[in-house]
Amino acid sequence: MNGSRQRGFSLMEVLLATGMLLASLVVLGQMAGVGRHHAEDAESLTTAQLLCLARLNAIVAGAEPLEGQAATAVPDVPGWTYEVAVQRQSQHDMVSVQVTVRPEASAGGRRRGKSFSLVRWMHQPSRDEEGRASAGTFFDF
Repeated sequence: MNGSRQRGFSLMEVLLATGMLLASLVVLGQMAGVGRHHAEDAESLTTAQLLCLARLNAIVAGAEPLEGQAATAVPDVPGWTYEVAVQRQSQHDMVSVQVTVRPEASAGGRRRGKSFSLVRWMHQPSRDEEGRASAGTFFDF
């Protein structure tokens, strides 16, 4: 054999390439898992924000009473609860309304998802305005 060598990859080169391929697949799989976890967290936080804003807007619009409320299931959205805390301030006839939305606790006691709170300062309605609002009259003509 006159200096001719076989062409191709050695066993060591094939094993090294296979090892690098497997290592990169493991890393990519872990990155996909982390990405999926962050996407679920973002979806949960968005849901909490939208539910919280809807509850606060209903209170501001007068569709729901301006009073504190313990943890209550969100209607039409299973797995979520909301709380309302109202603090009347002595200065400037203001009211602080805080709405907190959080996922219900699972069987193990853990909450799966993100909670969210919004606080809004409002003018405290006078007794006369509260009476008209409860009677269904919002505007004087």
